Amino acid sequence: DGILSAAFMCQLLDSDSTRNFSDIYDDLPITYLSPTMSPYCSDIEKYRVIDDIVDIFKKKFQASEQFAGRNIAAITDINGVRLTLEDGSWILVRASSNKPNLVVVVESVASSDDMVNLFRETDKVLSDFSEIGEYDQKL
Repeated sequence: DGILSAAFMCQLLDSDSTRNFSDIYDDLPITYLSPTMSPYCSDIEKYRVIDDIVDIFKKKFQASEQFAGRNIAAITDINGVRLTLEDGSWILVRASSNKPNLVVVVESVASSDDMVNLFRETDKVLSDFSEIGEYDQKL
């Protein structure tokens, strides 16, 4: 993500040589990103659990169900699941590649309160899995 962000900023700088980096940065929208939260899930179970979580979110998307009060605009199921909501907010749930954990990250374009709400709604889905244990941290 860091390399992609740097490439994007270089592209922005190149597209308008009259503006400096700080001016372009100041024009970027404010978003509210959670820390990476990692609930325990054994290495033996985590990929099956992720497959089941992907299926749950795919069904919600296909049924045009809302998530956290918004339509799901897109779903990506590469390396877990990423839901992009109609306002640009998103959630990500995937298996950790090097620990017996899942990885949960949410980002809101609205507010820090909305970021917390996105996490709570995501956690409701995860709480149905007995294989998922305690988080290393929560919002």
